[in-house]
Amino acid sequence: MGIDLKSLPPRIKRIRVGTPGGDSGTLTHNAIYQFNYGDAGEQIALAMPVRIDPYNRGAIHPIFEMNLPEGFIRRELSERLQRYTRVDEMLFLAIQGNDGVGRLHYESKIIRTPTVADDLDEIINWDSSRSIFAELLERHLFNTTLSGMQPKVVIASEKTSLQRPDIIIKSAGDDYPKLALNEYVCMTIANAVGLPTPVFQLSKNQQLFVMNRFDIEDGIQLGMEDFAVLMGRASQDRYIGSYENAARVIDLYGSSYDDMCRFFDYVALCCMLGNGDAHLKNFSLLYSHPADTPALSPIYDVVCTQVYELEAKNLALKMNDSRDFPDRQGLLRFAKTLGIKAAETRLQEMTEISLQTLATIDELEDFPELGGVLEKTISRANALDGSKARFIRRQKGAKKRKSDSLPIPGKKGT
Repeated sequence: MGIDLKSLPPRIKRIRVGTPGGDSGTLTHNAIYQFNYGDAGEQIALAMPVRIDPYNRGAIHPIFEMNLPEGFIRRELSERLQRYTRVDEMLFLAIQGNDGVGRLHYESKIIRTPTVADDLDEIINWDSSRSIFAELLERHLFNTTLSGMQPKVVIASEKTSLQRPDIIIKSAGDDYPKLALNEYVCMTIANAVGLPTPVFQLSKNQQLFVMNRFDIEDGIQLGMEDFAVLMGRASQDRYIGSYENAARVIDLYGSSYDDMCRFFDYVALCCMLGNGDAHLKNFSLLYSHPADTPALSPIYDVVCTQVYELEAKNLALKMNDSRDFPDRQGLLRFAKTLGIKAAETRLQEMTEISLQTLATIDELEDFPELGGVLEKTISRANALDGSKARFIRRQKGAKKRKSDSLPIPGKKGT
């Protein structure tokens, strides 16, 4: 998808908001942000039921802020758009049209051009010296109004019948070398321990992490709200609070005990993988309609931050009133707070599978520092209590053992 830059008004003050179920209402921005449902509009968010009175805020509403671009993408978009119009939150929403993550659609005066599909196999197997990410960014920048600091682009694969952007491709900045490989390794472990994951791949040159969007089901976009939105927090407050408070979101919206168990697994795995960036925007609920009971989304955005010198060596949120990475006893205390049964058995299982999986990931030969850090963080988070599980680093070219066989990444995803 592109946009006709000549169609951009000097400033966007009004946007019509809708969902797959129909029109919802109008978002305006003058002195304040105001959303008004109007006549029988379709509900747009779990915490914003339909009502006669408008929703007024000095800052943009969390449900709209959720997908606003940040970091690299925001800078790229701003640089290209500032000569044509006022660059602000309303513009970024209008650019999304029907293609943003989640079920909200935005209609404005902007004229959009059709999305051009890409050959995903060509991207995965790219071996030219030219940067395929730079080319994709040039073609699809205006698809990519996604939150997060990491360089990324959203494309439409040839397999999507509606030409809707359905694939997220992530690259890496200079400060975080081999970030795509890092995420691939961590997501492979998440899949191996039985957590729901999106379908994902690593490009042949290991420069790109490629992930299917999991908010699209049978061509229909699902509602997706991250925990910052569900707690009424601004994106900048994603690091405020605790995992215990985040767990209350699951209870508040009526999700199941199984979802609470998965949430514990998600948090525990992040601790095991040395992921210090598991903040409120990296947990989400999915639903078809706000009247339905939502479910915890697949796990996403998981990397080992401790392998990078620039990153802080603590948790993104508090656990047990501390930001220190927990040991086994700390994780069990957290599990008790959440009401999780048989947590010790589950931690032991996750530990053994995680360490065994490390031994099967051939790509770690190109990032041995990551393998070493992960072995330490997994073992630290789970005192092994005599477990025979250990990380056996296979030599390059060594024959793969039968016990090394793993589920195909993504097979358990949505």
